[in-house]
Amino acid sequence: MENCRPTDFPEPRPVYAWIRYLSKAIRVQAHPTAYTRTAVKIRFLEHMIKTQREGWVWLNAVTPAP
Repeated sequence: MENCRPTDFPEPRPVYAWIRYLSKAIRVQAHPTAYTRTAVKIRFLEHMIKTQREGWVWLNAVTPAP
């Protein structure tokens, strides 16, 4: 389990992440808060209800924002 422990990002920077939302895959702007070898924990704003969401996505679902 040693390699599964998440590491916190010292200074989160903007990223784009693909998430499943309802029955669709959508790309959101997010901030990573932690990561493992295979996944990234992200925080993003759900615009329709103005709520912050947080969840884990696969590492390859995340790309740096320009």
